[in-house]
Amino acid sequence: MQMGQNSGVIRRTMACAVMMVSIASLQAAPYVLTAVIQTNTALPGGAVPATVGTAGLSNSGRVVAVGQSATGSAVFTQFGQVVGRGAVIDGLEVDNFFSANINNLDQVAFVGQQGTTWRVLTPDGTLVPAGQAVGSSSVSYYIDLPVAWSDGGKASAYAVLANATAALVSSDGTAIKNGDIVGGVAMTAIGQGSLSPNGQLAFIGGFGGSNGIFRDGSLVAGPGYTVGGRTITNYDFRPAVNDAGTVAFTGLFAGGVGVYTQSRIVAETGSTVDGIPLLAAGAYWVDINSHGQVAYRGDYAGGGAIFVDDVLVADRGFFVDGIEIYDIPEAPFLNDAGQVAFTAILMDGNTAVVLATPSAAVPEPQSGVLALIGLAFVAAGKFRRGR
Repeated sequence: MQMGQNSGVIRRTMACAVMMVSIASLQAAPYVLTAVIQTNTALPGGAVPATVGTAGLSNSGRVVAVGQSATGSAVFTQFGQVVGRGAVIDGLEVDNFFSANINNLDQVAFVGQQGTTWRVLTPDGTLVPAGQAVGSSSVSYYIDLPVAWSDGGKASAYAVLANATAALVSSDGTAIKNGDIVGGVAMTAIGQGSLSPNGQLAFIGGFGGSNGIFRDGSLVAGPGYTVGGRTITNYDFRPAVNDAGTVAFTGLFAGGVGVYTQSRIVAETGSTVDGIPLLAAGAYWVDINSHGQVAYRGDYAGGGAIFVDDVLVADRGFFVDGIEIYDIPEAPFLNDAGQVAFTAILMDGNTAVVLATPSAAVPEPQSGVLALIGLAFVAAGKFRRGR
């Protein structure tokens, strides 16, 4: 065989090896997106949601959302309607449902409106009664945000009181309200809160003209708190806490807004996350799982997307069961399996609660690739010897 022929064979062999390297390096998409509750699509049992809203998520991958069915307000999971308008709970008929959430035992809690009264309920009974006394005042109604709901059966809801102030009211009879001393400071405003699976309460509270992040009786982060070299000047939206006591929260700084824990910057204005330059991070709420992973909404020039740490989960233009996402109007929930639940508006006009499940990583078969490259050089050697 002539030298020119040898070179051509070597080039073709090496090209095949390089092509195999390229193919072997391809990874599966990070998440598989599935619409588990969708408007105008029947659920098991026959209920057809006309609208769906904010979703909660358990470790088993069960989601819960509030919406409207043909008969009125209802609470749904992907396995059917949990409860609907006209249901009688503790002797009272429920007219409307709000603020549903689900714990890791797959138990559902929600706010139910019965006439002019509001209660925190499960399908089986009352967690917080109507008109719950809070100091010298009482609960008038609850803000339509997911009920904080622990695995031990504790619930906490964000309430507006008769005296026009806000409070976090819990099913164990406790409440956090203006004037309470928490973490050594007097509360002047109460914001949103969440519960860890083991019942730790994290919330945003106002004091001394600023806001801070609290966990149970402690101030976790206040004005001037520094993390990763970033000085936080104020706080917003609802924080999240895991069983280890790690709190994820939205913080403001001189140059923008971001998502943080006590020990790290997750993402912030100016961050580039999975190739997307962010204008802001952490709108509406954030979530954290037992592994310390943080899920959040990140906003950029073209809209808003869902992220877990430094990985893009979903964005406008992604497809859910073959239908393109038009918009993602809210923030996500995250479980210990790394699954993410969020609400999306689809290009066909429907709204869906989407469950994003991490794909199994496809390992790069480096040994096979090296073997192919090795074969190319072996072939080259043979051709040289055969000249």
